[in-house]
Amino acid sequence: MASSSSSSSSERGGGKHKYFIGNLPSSATEEDLEKAFSEYGKVTKSLLPRRDGHSRGFGFVTFAEAPDGALFNNRITIHHREVVVRVSIPEEELPPHTSTRPERDSRESKDQCKLFVGGLPREVTAERLESVFGEYGAVTQADVRTDRLTGESRGFGFVRFKDPADAAHALKYFP
Repeated sequence: MASSSSSSSSERGGGKHKYFIGNLPSSATEEDLEKAFSEYGKVTKSLLPRRDGHSRGFGFVTFAEAPDGALFNNRITIHHREVVVRVSIPEEELPPHTSTRPERDSRESKDQCKLFVGGLPREVTAERLESVFGEYGAVTQADVRTDRLTGESRGFGFVRFKDPADAAHALKYFP
C-alpha cells in the first residue's frame, strides 16, 4: 500500500483521493464499488450517479489515503465487466476550454441532437455506432472517446443526429 506521505497525482481537490470509475454495468451498486476497490485502500466514499433511477454507467470512489499503486495495473471487474479507473479532476481545476458546463444558449439546438452512449464494449467503433443509430435517423457524427495515452476506448461515445426528432426517436426506442 502506498504511504500517505507519497506524492500522487490523485492528491487534488483538498488532498482527497477521488477516482472516476467508468464502464460500470447498470446493476452495479455503491457496495459493489466498495468491495471491488477496498483491496487497494480504505474506501471512504462511493457514489453512483443515477438519472431517473438508472445508473449512468460511471461512479466515483474516494480513498482515505493514496491507494495501492496496483490500482492502475490490475484489471478490475464488477459483475463480469472490466471497469475503467481514472484520477478524478475537480471541475474547477480543469482549463477553461474543457469546462463540462458550456453556455446552454449557444448550443441548445445542437444539444438536442447529440446523445451520450455509455457502457460501450471496448471493440465498438465510431462506424458501428453510426450504423446502429442510423436506423433511427440521419446521423451527422458518431465518435467513441479514447484514452489519449493508450488509444483504447474509454467505454463511451457520442452520436449527433441531423434532426432533434430523430435523436428523440432513438432515445425512446433504442434498447
